Amino acid sequence: MRHEWILNVLADLHLYAELNGLPETAERAGAAMAAAERELARLHAQPQEAPRRPTVMTVRPAPP
Repeated sequence: MRHEWILNVLADLHLYAELNGLPETAERAGAAMAAAERELARLHAQPQEAPRRPTVMTVRPAPP
């Protein structure tokens, strides 16, 4: 249930685009919302795992 917020964000983008004459953006936001719904359904069907932390890369300076 921790990812459902993205559906609200995509719905807001879709509505904004429709109300402001951005039909391509509205269509793509709708498609993204459908994709997110499918992916979330797959996530819910799998056993829950601990949230993942982002990978942090350390960049070392080049030798002098």
